[in-house]
Amino acid sequence: MGKVRALWRHYPWKILVVAFLFLLSGNLAASAAWEIILRFSIPAIYFSLLLVFVIIMFISMVILYDFRHQFLKIHAYPREGDPPPHKGILLFLSQPNCQIKINKHGEKIVITDQNNILEINYGEQLTDFVPRLASSWLRKWNWLQIFRGLVPHATRLEYIFVICSEESKKFQEDIETLLSIFFPNNVEIVVSEPCDFNNVDSIRNGLRKGIQEGSNRGFRKTDLVIDITGGTKLSSIAGALYSVEEGIVLQYVKTNPPYNLIYYDIFPKLLDVLY
Repeated sequence: MGKVRALWRHYPWKILVVAFLFLLSGNLAASAAWEIILRFSIPAIYFSLLLVFVIIMFISMVILYDFRHQFLKIHAYPREGDPPPHKGILLFLSQPNCQIKINKHGEKIVITDQNNILEINYGEQLTDFVPRLASSWLRKWNWLQIFRGLVPHATRLEYIFVICSEESKKFQEDIETLLSIFFPNNVEIVVSEPCDFNNVDSIRNGLRKGIQEGSNRGFRKTDLVIDITGGTKLSSIAGALYSVEEGIVLQYVKTNPPYNLIYYDIFPKLLDVLY
């Protein structure tokens, strides 16, 4: 039943029209067959009607099956490269693997540890910052992957929903500070309440909240992308399953050089029309 409900959400009017056509042709075919039985003969007009309506029923069944087939069709291979820019992104925030401090100083942000310093000026483009960060002493910082995943959408982004765990929630101010320097005015940044990254239901609730918050701001599911680069292995699995269920584009950044972005266009034909 879950697949039927999901199928209905994606093709409501098409299913109604085809189902109505199927029922109507079935009823007319039955009426024509009954007339043939009552008259104990096969007048050409009733035979023709019966044949036409049976053909319509068959075509309707084929169309309904094709809807189901296309709905369940998922690419068995990843697409490597940048996905189309999206207006909103849902991403998982991992606990940082470096002990650093992030502070605002006038018109710039300063990232420091005991021996190093990195400055980011307001107005710096994300596309310029990512290569600079990748070649700096922070090149092994796991949050670098977050920014790599944001680059393809930077010119169109209006909404970022950050899903945190209990541990990464402690770094909410840091992620908000960093994101706000690249998206100062036109992007709304929402950080979730903590989720349990080791509990599928908790992760799904976080994703559902992100979708709902986006919907409240006027974003459709086709405007959003789920990034499973951060978090845990279980959160990545839960994110992938949720993207299949809801028909939302999924992406992640590879953890090995050259750190390419890979994405899955879950419902290719449907999304091609909507884009």
